[in-house]
Amino acid sequence: MLQNQIFSKNQKKDILNRDAGHEQGAASILIGIAANESMKTKKSVKISNICPQLNHATFLNELE
Repeated sequence: MLQNQIFSKNQKKDILNRDAGHEQGAASILIGIAANESMKTKKSVKISNICPQLNHATFLNELE
């Protein structure tokens, strides 16, 4: 499916709506940053402290 989305000229709409946007990609990166910081400091890290612009979102599907 991913190869088809990237390379196909005739992309079909995903009926299960599994497409992720750039916001979800950015959120995934922030999760990795928070995880690395947490391992380094041995403390919990809130993503809203790393990126305050996202503090309203609790779930990835809340990102637009």
